[in-house]
Amino acid sequence: MATQRCIRLVTLAMMAPALAACPSTEQAETDPGSNADSRAVWFVNDPGSTETIDHSPWEEFLQKYHRELPDGVNRIDYDAVSDDDHIALKQYLSYLGTIQIETYSRDEQIAFWMDLYNAAIVDLVLDSMPVNSVLQIRGPGINVVGPWLRPVAQVHGQFVSFNDIEHYILRAAFNDMGPPIHYGVNCASMGCPSLAPHAHTAQNWRQNLERIAHQFINGPEGVRFEDGQMYTSKVYHSWFKEDFGGNDKSVIEHLLKYAEPELAAELKKHSAIAGDYYDWRLNKPDGS
Repeated sequence: MATQRCIRLVTLAMMAPALAACPSTEQAETDPGSNADSRAVWFVNDPGSTETIDHSPWEEFLQKYHRELPDGVNRIDYDAVSDDDHIALKQYLSYLGTIQIETYSRDEQIAFWMDLYNAAIVDLVLDSMPVNSVLQIRGPGINVVGPWLRPVAQVHGQFVSFNDIEHYILRAAFNDMGPPIHYGVNCASMGCPSLAPHAHTAQNWRQNLERIAHQFINGPEGVRFEDGQMYTSKVYHSWFKEDFGGNDKSVIEHLLKYAEPELAAELKKHSAIAGDYYDWRLNKPDGS
């Protein structure tokens, strides 16, 4: 039987210039629409496929260098990474670049894109050390702060950037599948939803994102209260409010889904978000 495939339609809005991944106040200057035909293959999948992608090298890396600290923000021990393990990480990224992604199921695909993003940003930080913030790593683009337009890999002959993966691919094609993808990609910053302790796979990615959503929302980087007002991460407010329902009420409802009782009681006292915040320090163990 011929392989059955379906093409995910991408909205016109997502074909427009996208915001930089984990954006600062500037917008990334990119034009995914100019390569729309060649990039359409990114949105093809095989619903009947049982083929799997091997993420064990990334899992092994995380088991060695991922740190879960009491403050609720997971870290990577960049300074401890050996040369051999850095080489192995690069080999894993090269392997991901060979994947014919359209031949896999959507669950395999979403895990692929999230792991590609996360492993690539760690590799880039390791290449750039010493740095104290990912924003110190420059990439192409005028007035773009950070490496968001840097090529990460080639998929079907097209270079993909961090910006492409997060906004043009994950947010456009996969945000209907479960927890918002913002819990699945980590931009190497303290203020970002933490990096999951395990590689994403077709079997575990929802569990991973649920765990990180709970951790982020109940930790110091998700929501705070000061002088009787509520403040949230920029992820929920000035950057991606539309991904959480589009208004303050819907954001609060999302937060309540994961909030522990003490936080839930405080959230119920508020109907508006007074402002937002984000910590761009590198997600390393000392947090400096």
